[in-house]
This record gives sequence, structure tokens and C-alpha cells, in this order.
Amino acid sequence: MSKYRLILSLLVLMFVGRELLSEEGAPLKTLGPAGPPLSYKIEDVTIQLVHNAGYGPGGGYSIHVHGDGTGHYWFSQPPSLPQEWDFSLSRPAVVDLLNAFYKARFFDLSPSYPQQFGLAVSKNGTVTTSETVTPDAGSTRIRIKIGSYERT
Repeated sequence: MSKYRLILSLLVLMFVGRELLSEEGAPLKTLGPAGPPLSYKIEDVTIQLVHNAGYGPGGGYSIHVHGDGTGHYWFSQPPSLPQEWDFSLSRPAVVDLLNAFYKARFFDLSPSYPQQFGLAVSKNGTVTTSETVTPDAGSTRIRIKIGSYERT
């Protein structure tokens, strides 16, 4: 192993080790200051996705997956004819789904992004920032509950 790889490996270990300890040097109990617990039972997990179509002819839907593999799907398309059913997933499938949220760094995201901004550049090169308003836009909300911890 080259000298540079050894130094890089040590730096990575120092960074990771520091992230896993609190200021007092005790092991952390959560993933980051506002993150999920580091240890929990899979049965304590609930993942919910709710989509509202906004104004217009389309309906919304929601999917709920529990750590024990039970799930519920509801949709309304058109809104006057709601339909729903239950389903089940294997434990490995629930773990894979949860891992996808960790891999996407879901727990590091802002809880909401209420404003969107757009830029316009005038002929003289001046950049103007303005809020973009889409009052009839649909929305999708993902919520993960792990015991008493909740992230939307």
C-alpha cells in the first residue's frame, strides 16, 4: 500500500470515527443530531408515501409499508371511485426499501421545500430572482416513522 493510500485511509477513519462519537466522546444513539436511532426493531418502522394530484381530473394515492411487511395501497382515479387493497412484502424487501432511503440520504434532507425560485437575466445582464408560484400543483410527501422518531 502506498504512503498516500495509508494517509487517506487514516483520514477517512478519523472522520468516520469522529462522526460516530458525541462531543463528550460517548457513542451516538442517533444518525446525526436529528436523525433516526442507530438501533431499532424492524417492526417499529412505518414508511408512508402520500401523493395529492392537485386540481384537475386525476386522483391521489397513498402507500403505507410497515416493518413487519404488511402494506396498504389506496388510490382514487377518478376521485369519485376510490380503490384500495392490502399487500405484503418480505422482510428483506422492507430492509431493501429502508436501505434505499438511507442511500439517498433521506434523513439529511430538509423537512420541506415550500418556496421555489426562478432566475431571469435581462438584456443588460442583470439577474433577477423571483418566487415561482404553482397553486394547483400536486404534491408528494414521504414520511418514515421509527418508534417515536418521525421524518417527513
